[in-house]
Amino acid sequence: MTYNSNTLLVADIGGTNTRVALVDGAQLKTASIRRYRNVDYPGIEPILRSYLVEAGLLGCAGACVAAAGPVRDGVADALIRETKGEDIKGRECGNGVLIEHGGGWETQYCHLKQGSLKVSAGDKVERGATLGEVGYSGMADFAHVHLTVRHSGKIIDPFLPDSVNGACARDKSSAGMWVPHEIARFPYRAGIIAHSGFAGALPDKDVLEKNHAEVEPITPTAAAIVFYGRMLNLSAGDRIRITINGPGGTLVEHLSEPLERSRALHLASLGKKRRDGRWMAGRYSGQIEIVREGAVTAAAVSEFTMP
Repeated sequence: MTYNSNTLLVADIGGTNTRVALVDGAQLKTASIRRYRNVDYPGIEPILRSYLVEAGLLGCAGACVAAAGPVRDGVADALIRETKGEDIKGRECGNGVLIEHGGGWETQYCHLKQGSLKVSAGDKVERGATLGEVGYSGMADFAHVHLTVRHSGKIIDPFLPDSVNGACARDKSSAGMWVPHEIARFPYRAGIIAHSGFAGALPDKDVLEKNHAEVEPITPTAAAIVFYGRMLNLSAGDRIRITINGPGGTLVEHLSEPLERSRALHLASLGKKRRDGRWMAGRYSGQIEIVREGAVTAAAVSEFTMP
């Protein structure tokens, strides 16, 4: 198929996807809209070329490309499993900031907390400035910040800027694009206990994701004593050991079966139901451990006193 002098391409580069469509004159052809994952392409030009091939076109009269706006706030914090796709269509980045560094370099920060942005469009941002707070706006499975580095429209891995064909084996002797003394403050750790604590009932994973403190309180007449832990970056084969001790000794202890697959986010809990009129007064403690290949690689302990 050829093209006429009025056929144009339009593209909208979002934080996660790029949408491309045809425009004939002043009319957008809605049936021609296609979506491409940014991570699958090194830049906007390969996306446009793929679109032309898929559309059976030899070329077009021109292209109009719009990148994600420099600052966006006002997108509600909502986990993706709680929303419908159309609710965040075109706003997958959620609340975010796009910083232009000059020379074709830019960094984009997505999924920030609603109402937390500290910068506005046109601001000059210094290194170390606070941009906003971690949130879960847009297409987010859990609270985090999605960082994207681009150069001339091409996505660059800041840990592996010279990566070939998407290779992921990091050279640990190199700091990548990071300032060496800064990246040294944030070493990668496989298997992290992000938060642990006690509750009077099994905690809800989604509720914990939004507010770590929103759990059933422990009281002398609570239906149960539960100890839980939220973990990050677990590997297949990891096991979780939880132990709860009370004034009379060990209440309950359990070592899980090995995980069948790696988990970016994992919630584990163990508890004991109340049998008598009230829980024994005194000191209670809970411990959670990540066990990898027979060795404990991470542990966390919490305590409380029952009146």
